[in-house]
Amino acid sequence: HIVTNYHVVASGGEIEITYFGGERVRSKLLGGDATTDIAVLQPSQLPVDVSTVVLADSELVQVGQRVVAIGSPFGLQGTLTSGIVSGLGRTLASGSFPGVAGSGTGGFSTPDVIQTDAAINPGNSGGPLINLDGEVIGMNKAIYSESGFNSGVGFAIASNTVRRLLPDLIQKGKYQHPYLGIHSLEALSLDEMEAVGLPEQG
Repeated sequence: HIVTNYHVVASGGEIEITYFGGERVRSKLLGGDATTDIAVLQPSQLPVDVSTVVLADSELVQVGQRVVAIGSPFGLQGTLTSGIVSGLGRTLASGSFPGVAGSGTGGFSTPDVIQTDAAINPGNSGGPLINLDGEVIGMNKAIYSESGFNSGVGFAIASNTVRRLLPDLIQKGKYQHPYLGIHSLEALSLDEMEAVGLPEQG
């Protein structure tokens, strides 16, 4: 199987895979989840010398850890950039950033997103974010940028999120997210805390 971002293949149509050696094959979409932006593909064949990636435990990832991102920014295949993990536990709302469609997600957000300063640009979507042991800690998803180009704030879906969804996406074609149907605020302002009589320590 090949895992990529849902927004890469969401438009439908024929899916074509180009391997590093230049081989090109057709692939079908087995399943996808717009909320977490994860899709699973089944290529018609794999190269004979292909190796699978190892999904690391993203709970062990630490801020400051060195990472590399692989992708094809602007069509430049096999590009590798390096950086560090800049933040953990970010929540990425659907449609918040360029290149991420919010349609069909019902207003849900992707939790436990990894923030990195490794250069991620259009074309990096679906590529791996890898630790220095060669293990995948996340899948590149989006950037935060006013111009649409890398500004040192990139986001990757944590490997544990990918691992949790994969069985259902492969077997059922979709993933049923549990939810409570409530919204929360990141923080209250001082005025709001005073209005409801809360202490102002934070």
